[in-house]
Amino acid sequence: MATITVTRDVRAWLIRRSASLMLVVTTAGMTAGAVARLAGASGAADAAWLAAAACGLAYSFLIAAASVARGRLSVDVIALLALAGAIAVDELLAAAVISVMLASGRALEAWAANRARHDLSALLARAPRAGRRYRDGSVEAYRWTRSGPVTCCSSRQATSSPWTARWPRGLPCLTNPR
Repeated sequence: MATITVTRDVRAWLIRRSASLMLVVTTAGMTAGAVARLAGASGAADAAWLAAAACGLAYSFLIAAASVARGRLSVDVIALLALAGAIAVDELLAAAVISVMLASGRALEAWAANRARHDLSALLARAPRAGRRYRDGSVEAYRWTRSGPVTCCSSRQATSSPWTARWPRGLPCLTNPR
């Protein structure tokens, strides 16, 4: 049972970090090929670039298959075709560069999504938890919850600047106070 949990944890970690790992692997392959080419080892350079391209091709195939399974066709299909074409015509450096470009784009997207998730969580954490509402001719205080009937309301962040809005009937309110 512990082995399954560890395996799931490792798999989840790899999935979350796959774009960054692919960026490291493809960049290392492209760099190793460049160093080998400068050292005069053309065969080793081609092998390193082919390895980087193969990693990029497999990664691109998995991404394209996942997007097609969701019913969407993404730009990654173009990368898949470009990689396959570059390998087919023996342009291994070009294939390695395409792999690095694909991996860097995915890593940047993952970073941006993480950043957005973090910033939205921080924004939600700062949202007011209490407010005031106008009911039956008077103002009452209440705690906001995530569910409940929508009523017209107002909020105040601090007691130093209280305010209460009188909402006309029929005007939508963007909160769900309880």
